[in-house]
Amino acid sequence: LVDARTREEQEVSMIPGAITKSLFEENFQKFRSCVVVSYCTVGGRSALYTQELRSRGVNALNLKGSVLLWAHAGRKFVDSKGMETAEVHVSGPKWDLERKLQSPGKLRQTFARWGWITSPRER
Repeated sequence: LVDARTREEQEVSMIPGAITKSLFEENFQKFRSCVVVSYCTVGGRSALYTQELRSRGVNALNLKGSVLLWAHAGRKFVDSKGMETAEVHVSGPKWDLERKLQSPGKLRQTFARWGWITSPRER
């Protein structure tokens, strides 16, 4: 699991067990044969990094929905000291869905519209 976000974002929190993109790159040969799952805030930067890794022969995947979907699914994060935290760096107010969408129903509809989850009608 490779965090493709900036150092500033990673210092707030990371998905437990993830490593930074820079650590991955420093140890590329060690991890080259692993399945690599990349993530960022919403999936754009990690999608680009996933494409780059694939072009270098790495079996790479992009974590759909990235940190935002992980957070809204109630999954855990750790801070820079390895302690569990609920804090997530969201790259600005545009992506601060917790504040923008106080209703869980609206949040679910938005995620479904973005293709991050199956909408209730598709079940």
